[in-house]
Amino acid sequence: MRPSKVLLAIRRSQSRSDYVVDLRRNGFQVTTADDGIECLDVLSRFIPDAVVVEPELLWGGGDGVVALLRDKSETRSVPVLVLTTDASRSAVYRISQFPIGDFLTQPVSPQRLTGGVTRLVKDDQCLSKSESPSQSLSTTLVRAPKTFSYSQKQCTPAGVG
Repeated sequence: MRPSKVLLAIRRSQSRSDYVVDLRRNGFQVTTADDGIECLDVLSRFIPDAVVVEPELLWGGGDGVVALLRDKSETRSVPVLVLTTDASRSAVYRISQFPIGDFLTQPVSPQRLTGGVTRLVKDDQCLSKSESPSQSLSTTLVRAPKTFSYSQKQCTPAGVG
């Protein structure tokens, strides 16, 4: 099984370095970007299995990156984890208009971020195995972006027997 590819788009270099070390230790292939332009450049070269982004990303913002992801058919179903701060309420509002897999409030330990990415990738793999060819993660999340979740054991919607 190939390692899952993660695009980590955050500004703070020390946090980014800590996150990269932990993600790689847990078997992820990680590519980083420290601004929106670099993030879009990376996305033009490969399609990740998950994206971690900050709303306050310079040069395009996290909302611009997510808008582009959702606009292109080949990246529409890529799950996104957003790292937020209390100071980023307006940016979070802008980005929450798009289907988002999860939000984590900073500061976030590297282990907690890795756990969030692991859940996103596993949930996406469960969806890919169980959905009809015409259904995608993004259309599922559009229906209920804040409450839709999957049980990790059965790959079925949480709360459904």
